[in-house]
Amino acid sequence: MSVKQPAFAGRTGLAISFALGAAGQLVLTFAFRYAQAAVVASVGYSALVWSVAMGWIMFGHVPDAWSVVGMAVIAVFGVLLVLRR
Repeated sequence: MSVKQPAFAGRTGLAISFALGAAGQLVLTFAFRYAQAAVVASVGYSALVWSVAMGWIMFGHVPDAWSVVGMAVIAVFGVLLVLRR
């Protein structure tokens, strides 16, 4: 089994991915430092929207009814949590 080094474009993509991931984690850490954890965590649920959108755009995947129901429950309780604060 031989292992090949990625080409320059692959290494560059990995470096950019690493830098963006590290920056995102740092921003999330600062958010938890300066805001209430419940608010920051509920905003994190927007990842569901982005995941569904990317799945639809990139792979043509449309979520089934149970997935939509689950996402709606999470969204409703996230909004209620933010409004309660």
